[in-house]
Amino acid sequence: MARTNGVKGAGFLVLLVALLLAATWLFFKAFIVASAVTGALAAVLIRRWHTRHPSVLPYSPGTRVPEINLSRIPVGGDIAGLFFAAGSVVVVIVGVPDMAWYFVTSLVCAGLLAWGLVARRNRTATATRRGPTLFALC
Repeated sequence: MARTNGVKGAGFLVLLVALLLAATWLFFKAFIVASAVTGALAAVLIRRWHTRHPSVLPYSPGTRVPEINLSRIPVGGDIAGLFFAAGSVVVVIVGVPDMAWYFVTSLVCAGLLAWGLVARRNRTATATRRGPTLFALC
């Protein structure tokens, strides 16, 4: 029977936080205590303010947040999209050179996945039709 109230995984998250605190207690004892006291004080003060001023919001919900959301930028599936994606990766690698291994590993994994998908689709296409096609299941 599934629980209808509460957040899924909240108990596990609390356990992980408790384990993290226990593991780092010897190194960061003063910082952990200061952070816990300051966080509790801030939570109490924010709750008090909200209780006294329930109709006054600390932000304006009608304003748009000035951020760049890459998923909202229309990029076609042609060569311009490839250049955009490659350029984004180059910008990140130039900005954070330690992430280069991550992108190389991702490229290798993506190539292996693409090869596996094409091989599977060709095998399925061969079984159902005459001759292999690249996009048999699309």
